[in-house]
Amino acid sequence: MHLISAIPQMVRWFQLFTAVCFCLLLLCRSYYCEVVWAVNCGGGSHVDVNGIQYMADPLRIGTSSDYGRSFIISRVPTEDQILYQTEHYHTDGFSYDVPFVGDGNYVLTLKFSEVWFTDPNQKVFHIKLNKVIPIVEDLDIFAEVGFATALDVNVPLKISNGVIYAAEQTVNVAGNSFSVDFIKTDRDNPKINAIILTKGTIDDVPQLPPMEETKPIVQPTPKPTQEELGLDNHRRRPTGVPRAPDPYATTEYSYLILPVLATLAAFVPLVFCLCKI
Repeated sequence: MHLISAIPQMVRWFQLFTAVCFCLLLLCRSYYCEVVWAVNCGGGSHVDVNGIQYMADPLRIGTSSDYGRSFIISRVPTEDQILYQTEHYHTDGFSYDVPFVGDGNYVLTLKFSEVWFTDPNQKVFHIKLNKVIPIVEDLDIFAEVGFATALDVNVPLKISNGVIYAAEQTVNVAGNSFSVDFIKTDRDNPKINAIILTKGTIDDVPQLPPMEETKPIVQPTPKPTQEELGLDNHRRRPTGVPRAPDPYATTEYSYLILPVLATLAAFVPLVFCLCKI
């Protein structure tokens, strides 16, 4: 009886224990997964659906544009359209200085969308880390995802004792920031829509939904017309139907022989007489 009466109290203690563990898990996650820096390139400050706070674009070199607001960007919720509709570009290379907080694992997220070109190989550029490590080469946004569609490039990196480890390469870093460099090629200008630096791993970074698979529209094969077949329905003989009997197959032509012979008998002497004259 004492054991049965103690069950409700045990349940309450278990619920309390579960709640405490959940809170500790959230605290640990917030400690190890921290958005260190985020900027809405070419636009103003913004808080996205995940609670990430983006600062307004501080860069003065180059051009800020909100031309993308003319379009609805695919793969993005309505609340965060602005992150992919505004952009920063330049007719030459440009860089953002990204601050970090001590050693550890980080993920650099670069956000893009193409709202101008509608063909691949029109805008292609490179991206380097701290002017040394090539983290993205020959980036062609349209070729990757198409027109007015969000593209996130996540770059895992590690910082330890003044050295950045990324893309199987290293580069020294002075102070508490590194640069993200957008390198111009001969195919238009480099651009960027937003940048996030997260302290954590790739599993801690919110991901875009997968690309929607566009099923090809299969047009029904049209049936050939009678003109294409060279036949008319009313003139086509159904298969398996026997042929109609030939009405001339059994006709007797012997009655025509005698008149023909008589005509020849009268015509031959006439020709002979004419030749004598």
